[in-house]
Amino acid sequence: MGDPFGYEAWQGHFSLPCLNLSSPDVKNYLFDTVWFWVDTFDIDGIRLDCANVLDFQFMRELRKVTAVMKANFWLMGEVIHGEYGRWVNGDMLHSVTNYELHKSIYSGLNDHNFFEIAHNVRRLQAIGRDLYTFLDNHDEDRIASKLKKREHLPLAFLLLFTLPGIPSVYYGSEWGIEGQRSRTSDEALRPAVSAKEAKEHENELTALVRTLAHIHGEQKAFHGGVYTELFLTNRQYAFSRQLEGETVIIAANSDDSEAELTLPIPEHPAEIPAMTDLLTGERYPAENGRLTLKIKGNSGVVLKMAEG
Repeated sequence: MGDPFGYEAWQGHFSLPCLNLSSPDVKNYLFDTVWFWVDTFDIDGIRLDCANVLDFQFMRELRKVTAVMKANFWLMGEVIHGEYGRWVNGDMLHSVTNYELHKSIYSGLNDHNFFEIAHNVRRLQAIGRDLYTFLDNHDEDRIASKLKKREHLPLAFLLLFTLPGIPSVYYGSEWGIEGQRSRTSDEALRPAVSAKEAKEHENELTALVRTLAHIHGEQKAFHGGVYTELFLTNRQYAFSRQLEGETVIIAANSDDSEAELTLPIPEHPAEIPAMTDLLTGERYPAENGRLTLKIKGNSGVVLKMAEG
């Protein structure tokens, strides 16, 4: 502006000045801002944009300050690359965006390579229960545009809601809408949708996502339950989630043809007669701690011990 004043900006965007997070005055200003939102709007947490470039000591102080402001206040950071455990721990953030799982889900389905997904889950097991999982977001192409086969959309959501992590759905993807970013714009990823249009968009995928969300909320095994891999090939994948005596088994088939799987039931009581698919209500008989089931092409099951 013709004067000697200047400052550093984030990636050259001068509407986003770089703040000196070692300055007590700057930190107090930011902490006071968080308190305003807690006190005025009773928020339960905040998302830190580009948390990978934030000062670690600042995030440690933010964790302490917000814990005093409100019990169980949640701090989530946007982190794309790096060892997530550097950010997610008892002193800093509660969660970060799990871009690793995001990539492995669509890539694993596109390449018929469940090994990629399973490898990623095993690698992140130590912190996987706390990571924020997603299929797409405001910066990523819609999952319906990333998948080579639309028939794999139900499997993508099945994995999102049953693998370790905190699942989230980006508005509109539950309808299967498409959208790809261009070199100059993200507008296609962020369309305005009216309430009337939202209702008109509902379809079988929407119903499945609603069911999976309900199952995830009802079954405590999905809330931090232990993950155990039970079966793995390029096109078939099965695992269990266990917590406090509750066991849920998930099996997926990305092939076009039906697949038959025989799975062990982890820590099974000998009297388990059958397991029920929470998606369809279909029962599968169990014998000697093992379960044999046929899974239709491009589909999956969420099994729990049958009652009665």
